[in-house]
Amino acid sequence: MGMKLDMRRRVTGERVDNTRRQQRVEEARVLIFKLGVPVNGARVKAILDEESYVPIRVSDSTYFIFN
Repeated sequence: MGMKLDMRRRVTGERVDNTRRQQRVEEARVLIFKLGVPVNGARVKAILDEESYVPIRVSDSTYFIFN
């Protein structure tokens, strides 16, 4: 899996699927698919770029906590 530093980054930099992320992605999707705003437009970038989100939806977006 790589070096120890790579593994540490995977753990510390792990993204969490939370309500805030889901709301931002949904807001971008409305702009894109309902209002016709370009995916690479300034309005969509302002919503998604902060955390490098992508405006896609997975069939069932849930998250799990493993101990």
